[in-house]
Formats: sequence, C-alpha cells, structure tokens
Amino acid sequence: MIAAALAVLLAAAPRAAAAPAPSEALERARAAHEAGRDEEAAKIVTAEAEKGSAQAQYWLGIACERGAGVPRDEKKAVEWYLKAAVQGSYAAAQRLGYLYYVGRGVAQSYPESFRWLTQAVADPDGADPHLSVAWSNLGNLYFRGLGTAKDPAKARECYRKAAEMGNPYAQNNLAYLYEHGLGGSRDAAAAVSWYRKAADQGLHAAEGNVGVMYDEGAAPKRDAPEAAKWFRRAAEGGNPRAQFWLGRSYERGRGVAADLVEACKWYQLAAAGGDARAAESLARLKTALTPDQLAEAARRAAAAGAAK
Repeated sequence: MIAAALAVLLAAAPRAAAAPAPSEALERARAAHEAGRDEEAAKIVTAEAEKGSAQAQYWLGIACERGAGVPRDEKKAVEWYLKAAVQGSYAAAQRLGYLYYVGRGVAQSYPESFRWLTQAVADPDGADPHLSVAWSNLGNLYFRGLGTAKDPAKARECYRKAAEMGNPYAQNNLAYLYEHGLGGSRDAAAAVSWYRKAADQGLHAAEGNVGVMYDEGAAPKRDAPEAAKWFRRAAEGGNPRAQFWLGRSYERGRGVAADLVEACKWYQLAAAGGDARAAESLARLKTALTPDQLAEAARRAAAAGAAK
C-alpha cells in the first residue's frame, strides 16, 4: 500500500540561503517562456548557466528534462542539476534525488537518491512547493531500507512533513503507518483522518483504504454502505484493490444489494489489473453463473473499462 511517489548533504556543499530573486536576464527568460518563446528563453538561461548561476543551471536542467526550447535530454538535465546542487540549490538537489530514485537520465541509485534528497530537505526556507515530494520519497527510502538503514520511525517523520504540506501520497503512507502501528503507536482515528485527506484529493488508493477502514470497523464505526461508497469511488478510478472489495460487497450484499453479475464485473476488472484475490473470486463465481450472466458481466466490464 506504500505508494511509489514520485519522487545527502554533500560534505563540501555550502548552505544556501533562500533562493535569490531572479536576475534581470532570468526575468527576461521567464517573460519569454510565458509568451511561448521557449527557444529564446533557453538561450538566455544557457548563457547565464554557463556563467555559473546556480538558479539558471537549475532552470536549464528543467528545460532539458522537459524539452522546453532545447532538445529533451535527461542526461544533460542531470549534469545541470548537479552543477546547481553543488552550489547549494535545494531545488536542484530535489530533482537529482528524484531522478536517481527512478533511474531517469542516470543509473538508478538509492544511496545517491538518499544523498540528494537529504540535501533537498535541508532547505531552511522550506518554501519550494516541490519540497513535499523530497520528504515523501525520503520517507519511502527509510521505510523500505533503500540507500539507508530501514527506519519506520524516520519514515513516519518524513511522511508527516510531506503530508502536512498537502502531499496525498505521503498522507496515504502516513495513514498506513498509523493503521498498522509502524514507526510508532497504532492510531485508527489518525489513519482514517489521513486517508480521508488523501482521498479528498482524488488519490484512488486512499479512497479504497477509507473503504476498508469502514468495512472492517477500524474507522469510528463499521459502516458497510459508507465502505461501498468509497470502494466505488476508487474502483471507478481504476484501482484494482478497490475493484476487488467492491466486487466482494456485491457478492455478499454488504452496503449494496447483492448482485452476482455486478460482482463478477468488478472481479474481472480487478483481476485484469493484477489482483490475485479477484482472480480467485472470479474463478469461483464462474461456476455459479449461467453463460448469459457471464456474458452480461463481461459486457459491463468492457463498458466500464472503456469509460475510464
């Protein structure tokens, strides 16, 4: 259930103060970009980056990563991010940490990801809107023991920082730690609260998790109709785990009217998404339904798949 988000302090790296205001040249580059003149903007930024401006080096890394005004080249992006990061750019360190985390433009390396993400979150200003991504991915590394020693307590701290910044993946992961008592005490109420925050932002995995909490009674109270409501939201969003739970709700008549054809439909979708329990349930239902019912379930599944 721990989400993959995405998505270390250099011994000699100086601590940078809050990011300076863009120079006059970079302001001209910003204006050109906003006017749709990306090639002009890239020329200005490149000139400033080659003069050693860390801010321009970071911006040029973004341009190379996205192919904005320059050929898309993630390896070049990494080179420019590195130049900026060793000058103390926290934003560049965040991008390096993410790219090492997923292995884009550079060979995947969790130790390097940990190194740069740790530099990124050392930002004393903390104003970068992408800082929550750094905290969330750092939490993933601590939780899984990738690039550093496994430490669920530190993972919880990182997820909380990102969650409080509004990161839905971190909110979902923090809720999971509260639900299962990992890295600290178990707290079902806190788990439901954080799952709800992530679900309210449209994270389908979190919507399904809210449903499970209501279905199993870990929420303030067991509420099968409320559980089915959340399962439906996540299932219609394409979450295989929630599709299984919604299928089970229809099979058992929990929170919805029992309907084996509708159950079969959701099991089919969940199984196609890789849910092993759904595949087992689907095999069981196929022995109980008529050929016409199976055909109807397949038709509904196809229609639901096409509607996504």
